Amino acid sequence: MFASIWEQSVPFHPFWVSHSRIVRAFAPRIEDPFVIEEEVLPPRSPACWDGRATHNPTVVSHGGRYYLYYTGITYPEPFPDPSDGSSPFFRSQTARRSQRIGVAVASHPRGPWRRPAAPLLEPRPGRWDALMTTNAAPCAAGEGRFLLAYKSSPAPRGLLMYGMTCGPGPEGPFARISDQPIFDFYAHGNHSEDACIWRGRDGLEMLMKDMTGGLCGEAGAGIHATSEDGVKWNVSPGIAFPRQLDWTDGTRSHPGCLERPQIVLHDGRPSHLVLAMTDGPETILNARHTRNVVVPLLPTTNA
Repeated sequence: MFASIWEQSVPFHPFWVSHSRIVRAFAPRIEDPFVIEEEVLPPRSPACWDGRATHNPTVVSHGGRYYLYYTGITYPEPFPDPSDGSSPFFRSQTARRSQRIGVAVASHPRGPWRRPAAPLLEPRPGRWDALMTTNAAPCAAGEGRFLLAYKSSPAPRGLLMYGMTCGPGPEGPFARISDQPIFDFYAHGNHSEDACIWRGRDGLEMLMKDMTGGLCGEAGAGIHATSEDGVKWNVSPGIAFPRQLDWTDGTRSHPGCLERPQIVLHDGRPSHLVLAMTDGPETILNARHTRNVVVPLLPTTNA
C-alpha cells in the first residue's frame, strides 16, 4: 500500500497541503494491518515542483513497470506552525495553487523510484482548470490509450471539477480530450472529487466522492459512473458506498469523511475498496485523526 502520512500532532486540515508525504507499507494480506516500511517521495528542494509535500498516491502496474501517480506541492515559506491553521500561509493559498500531478517510475514496488523533473499537466489560466491539477485517476483503456483524469477548479473557492486526458502510455504525453469538464452536473452546483477509474468487464467504471449530496442523496458518500470510451460518462443513480462503516465486531460508525476510494481487482472483479477516513463528528474541519481502511467486497480468501 502507498499512502499519504503526516505527524499525528498535525491536524489533517489545513496541514495536509504543507506536511503530507508518501510512504510504502506492507501487509501479508490486504485485510491485515499494514506496517510502514519506507518514505518513498520525501521532501526535496523547494525549487522542485514537488519539493515540499507529496500527496494522494495511486499506483498502477503496466508493461512490467510500476507507475506512482501523485500530487506534488512546493512553496518558498518554512513549514507552517501546526498551532496556527489560519496563518497568512494558508490564507494565501500558495501551496494549494502549486499542486501538480506527476508520475514516478520503478521496476519494483520497493523502488528505487525515478522522480520526474516536471509535472504531467499544467493548469490553464482563465479556464475551468485554472487553479491546479491534482487527484490523478489513471487507467489503461486498451488499444494503446492511457487515460488520466484530473481534478481542478477555476478559483480557490470554486467547484471541484474533473477533466480527462489521454496519452500513448502511462508517462504520457497527455492531451486533454475536451476543453470542458467530463460531467455537466457542475452547472447545478454539484461537484465531486477523489476519482478512481478501472476497466470493468463491460467498460470503464469510476468511483468518486459526492461533495454536497446533490448527486446521490448523502454528502460525502460515493457515486459511481460508467463510460464506454472515457469521454462520455454516465452517473449511476443512488449511493455507491455510504458514509458509514460496518465493523467485524458488529458495530457501525459514521466517519467525518470517507475519501480517496481505490478499487482492488481480483480476476477482473472489484474485490476490495480502500478508503481514507477521518474521525468525527463532521467533515475535515474537525478531524484530528486519519486512517486507511480496507473493505472486502468479495468473500475473504487467503489468496
